Amino acid sequence: MLCGYRELLTACKGAYGLLQPSTEVFLRILFICRESGARVSALHLSAYSRRRGLENHFVIANYLVRLLVDTGCMLDAHQILDRSIVHSSLSWNILISGYVKHGNPHYAIGLYQRTQEIENVYFNSCTLVALLKACVTLSIYEKGTEVHSEIARMGLLEKNLFVNSCLVDMYAKFGLPIMAQEVFDKLVHRDVVIWTALIACLTEAEYAEKAIKCFERMQLEGISPDFKAFTSVLRACGKSRDIIKGHEVHVKVCEVGGSEGNVFIGSTLVDMYAKCGTLTYAHEVFDKLMVRNDVSWTTLIKGYIEVGFFEDAMNCFEQMQLEGVCPDSVTFICILNSCSSMFSEQKCLQVHAEIGRLQFRNDHRLGCALVEMYGRIGALQKAHEVFEYILVKDVDAWNALIAAYGTHGCVDDTVRCFKEMEAEGISPNLATYVSLSKAYIATEDINKATEVLAEIQVEDLSEVDAITGSSLIDAYAKCGLMEKATKVFDKLPSRNIVTWNTLITACVENGCNKEALCYFDQMQCEGVFPDAVTFICCLKACGNLVLPNRVNELYSQIKRLGLLDRDQVGNTLVLAFARCGLLNMAWSVFSNLLYHSEVSWTALIAGYAEHGLGEEALGFLEQMQQDGIYPDVFTFIHSLKACSDIGAVDKAEELFAEIERQGLLEESLILGNSLLDVYAKCGSLRKAQEVFDNLKAHDLVTWNTLIAAYAENGCGKDAVKCYEQMLVHGVTPDAITLVCVLKACGNIGARRMGYAIQGEIEKLGLVQRDHFVCSTLVDIYAKWGLLEEAQVIFDVLPFRDVVIWNTLMSAYGQYGRSGIVFGSFNKMLGDGIKPDPVTFVIVLSACRRAGLLLKSQTYFEVMSKGFGIYPMPDHHNCMVNLLGHAGDLDMAITIIRKMPYHPSLKVWHTFLKACRNCGSMEFGRLAFQDALHLML
Repeated sequence: MLCGYRELLTACKGAYGLLQPSTEVFLRILFICRESGARVSALHLSAYSRRRGLENHFVIANYLVRLLVDTGCMLDAHQILDRSIVHSSLSWNILISGYVKHGNPHYAIGLYQRTQEIENVYFNSCTLVALLKACVTLSIYEKGTEVHSEIARMGLLEKNLFVNSCLVDMYAKFGLPIMAQEVFDKLVHRDVVIWTALIACLTEAEYAEKAIKCFERMQLEGISPDFKAFTSVLRACGKSRDIIKGHEVHVKVCEVGGSEGNVFIGSTLVDMYAKCGTLTYAHEVFDKLMVRNDVSWTTLIKGYIEVGFFEDAMNCFEQMQLEGVCPDSVTFICILNSCSSMFSEQKCLQVHAEIGRLQFRNDHRLGCALVEMYGRIGALQKAHEVFEYILVKDVDAWNALIAAYGTHGCVDDTVRCFKEMEAEGISPNLATYVSLSKAYIATEDINKATEVLAEIQVEDLSEVDAITGSSLIDAYAKCGLMEKATKVFDKLPSRNIVTWNTLITACVENGCNKEALCYFDQMQCEGVFPDAVTFICCLKACGNLVLPNRVNELYSQIKRLGLLDRDQVGNTLVLAFARCGLLNMAWSVFSNLLYHSEVSWTALIAGYAEHGLGEEALGFLEQMQQDGIYPDVFTFIHSLKACSDIGAVDKAEELFAEIERQGLLEESLILGNSLLDVYAKCGSLRKAQEVFDNLKAHDLVTWNTLIAAYAENGCGKDAVKCYEQMLVHGVTPDAITLVCVLKACGNIGARRMGYAIQGEIEKLGLVQRDHFVCSTLVDIYAKWGLLEEAQVIFDVLPFRDVVIWNTLMSAYGQYGRSGIVFGSFNKMLGDGIKPDPVTFVIVLSACRRAGLLLKSQTYFEVMSKGFGIYPMPDHHNCMVNLLGHAGDLDMAITIIRKMPYHPSLKVWHTFLKACRNCGSMEFGRLAFQDALHLML
């Protein structure tokens, strides 16, 4: 071959001289030059061909184009095609494929468009595949569909698996799994390559469950998976957290001997187990790998970080270096995230030093990641120092620094950086504005944050990535702009689990619990699988809405996905069950937790305390302390609530002593308010005042608690005095304050103060929107006998429930206006308001005062037969009183004996009084004996 090549070179030299070789010899020269890849010789032969007019020779022109394309002389190859008189399909194919191969896809598409004007140009499968790749590279979906049509026209859909695999891959890259599935379904023949392309496509598009089903169908059709197929389906199992199917695939991989020898599939197995939360299995697979490179190590590290095991991630990083495996930039970015999550400045500095030692100092992505890391842990000076070392300070670098300052509420520094960036000629982007708004949010300056967010145009978010989109949703939500947050979510081009979690969390934090659960359902319908964060938010929503059945559904999902071992999930589940009243389930979940922290104990104590089981809650507190776990602020808050519910003043005193010993009262105003509430509800007003006086700060809740304590314990003057002191301290009252003071005014007859409070209520617009305040006003005016004023307040109410009707009717009844009571009752029914037991006590009492026996009997019957309200002691007492006044003692004693419970002393007292008025010794003696028996 060497001798032949030299001979041809000699002939080639002759070609540059006077002698012209034959076509056959010249083609041979071109062929050997192409095989050798001699670029200079190719250019010489091209120049010779042009001088000798050989470019118009059909065969030589094709060979020349092929030679020049293969040696990278694309411009010269293109010029031959432009100068050629006859355009060969082969030359077009070679040139188009060449442009794609050499990284010029736009030229390839341009040539393809030129061929549309030329007849009889046919493309081979290699060219069509190259065009599909070019469309993907340039993101030209429309041109891709044109090439698809060309493939169909040439009949390649039925017979060329390679073309079809690329077609499926193209739609996958465009994020169109449905189109990829349609192409796939029309294929007559399917091999492992085309199946793998579809599985990978569905996995990438977040259709993980469909990808797993495709893998199963492939095997049913007798196609054995290869390592690429195994890799794709394992990634699908990881995304769907389907540990059962993932383990089945792992077994099959082991059967073909791929899990230990193949680093790539081994790393995918590690990633799958890590995403499913089974780090033990992930580490077992990793330990069995014959070769552990930077990819496999990074996969394991990332797995530990995703489940929050940051210490384990750091240990893996250190072990990786001990084994001589050098981390790459991806590894460092992962470990920087771990360092910041641990809030360990020492670890951050160690990793930073390692990055410098391995000469990664000029890596732009790592530089930005370092700034972000220092920003998260609050080392803002270090963040700025790293920023100064970044060679190219683009918008990403500036955004990292602005986010660092913004996260910690350093508004002045954030604004300064923002202005410096603009002065450098760098335009802010969406992420910049989001970080700037978060600086104001951190300082609770919501108005300024809203102004910054107003600068953002959310009409076109097609280029926004999921992370920036999630940050924007979070910013809008924290400003209370949920409508804009959902609008951003709807417009995002891609939404991952982080995006969904951000929206669901935002809904729960803004009280939109039903919407949060709707988004949870929608997320799963779109093929995105919930993680621990999702379940925690949805459990909170269910607890807030008291949806026991939904909590049970989530519990089943959590168990199936193996997430119950995550501390925060288990703790939230305990609290959700407890809030829904499923205390046995709360205890069951708590008992099965691997570790009982102060959070899990507090969740249990809070659940029992909320349902009035104070003794059980305090019992759990003692058990918690016996286990050596110290209560935190929230544990004390819920324990104090338990004390107030059961009146356990002594236990509250113990807790107070422990709180003071730990110095918690100075740190937590909420705890101080809770302690104040205990003494207030137990009637220990002196102790309540002492706690109030010892608190370093008083918020509205503190003042309200003390005012309510005085008002509810009959100390109206003290309540009013406390209210006046609150105003002196510049604290603005709310509806609760005004209601308490109104009650105090009503009890002590302080009309002038009452009128002043009414003026304050009207000024705040509470008459139109606060039902409880208006109900109290009606009640107070009724106590003062100002029935016309009470009626005026009642008439302006936009909404009237049974409580406010009862208040008004009771007021008229107390002043003997029985006719108005009956009229109001009929009006209430006309408004569609259903009466309650209290309503009938008021109506029957009005009948008693008016001496209307027949009317009272009608109401008594209608109460149970018409409204399903069974008579209670107060109803029976009214009837006994009426019958006694009417002298019908036989009917009165009949009613007493038909009562479904033992008559109370109050009923017998009423009957005895009637007997005395009627002079009936026989009935009186009988009543006295029964009453005496009840007392004994």
